[in-house]
Amino acid sequence: MNCPAGNHREQSNDCRNPRVVSRLPFTIDRIEGETAILIDAKGKTFDITIQDLPGNSKEGDLLQYDGNAWLPVTDAVQERLNEDLQDRLSNLFARKCSIC
Repeated sequence: MNCPAGNHREQSNDCRNPRVVSRLPFTIDRIEGETAILIDAKGKTFDITIQDLPGNSKEGDLLQYDGNAWLPVTDAVQERLNEDLQDRLSNLFARKCSIC
């Protein structure tokens, strides 16, 4: 399935609307030859050509799609995402078991 951001490995309606795609952060999972495999926040994978990646991109980098091109996630956004993840993990481990 072709989409503005690349090719899905599984069927999804999300990529049909670039505005939906642009709001999701993507992680470069791996690079296989001329193809970069990205994973979105929901765990869906996308294939794009490595020529579409920003310069100096590597596995593990966070990207956003602006409707025309892939852009690296800024340090400020990445820090906010990391803080949100830490908060979620803290809340998860702070919960007490309702059975115990």
